[in-house]
Amino acid sequence: MNRDPKLCRHFVERAKRAVAPRQEIVSCWSIDEDEDHCIWEIKGQGEPGYDIVAEVDATGVTLSAEGWHDHYPLVGDLDEFVSGVL
Repeated sequence: MNRDPKLCRHFVERAKRAVAPRQEIVSCWSIDEDEDHCIWEIKGQGEPGYDIVAEVDATGVTLSAEGWHDHYPLVGDLDEFVSGVL
């Protein structure tokens, strides 16, 4: 099992920086103690608001919303990958 924390740590850093100036975005984090897995939930607001969830582990990111989900495996440059997912 791959427990490398690089992807999760980088994703958390970039996502927090991206939403910091956007106070209207309500979200919560669940980050494992060893930082190799995290879940970021963005709360839906307004109509037709829906929650968006990003689950990150060492192998990639799974995005889900309203019953839809898709897994994006980590490929290529870490920074470019995280930028693309965000």
